[in-house]
Amino acid sequence: MKRSTLARATVLGLLVLLVLPATGWADAQDLRNSIAGKPGYTPSVGFDTIWVIVAASLVMFMQAGFAFLEIGFSRAKNAGTVIAKILTNYSIAAIGYWAVGFAFAFGGPLGHVI
Repeated sequence: MKRSTLARATVLGLLVLLVLPATGWADAQDLRNSIAGKPGYTPSVGFDTIWVIVAASLVMFMQAGFAFLEIGFSRAKNAGTVIAKILTNYSIAAIGYWAVGFAFAFGGPLGHVI
């Protein structure tokens, strides 16, 4: 039972990893072209989108590094509590970025931030 659940979760995770960059690329291309007022594809959109995905992945791995660091400073019996704290912290930060930070990062031209 556990092995099939792990296999399903792995396949679902890989599918999500394949779909997310495509949706981000399409949105960024439309936004950049509508701001510039010109039709067509600008090559920097692909590079910008790839960089955002790489940076987001590095931030997620950084959270794993924080988890290892904090577990190293605590006793073994408290490891579960430390992981719960890290996941809660990351979840609150992700919701905060969704609510406020995304508008600042991708809000559009000056004066139309939020």
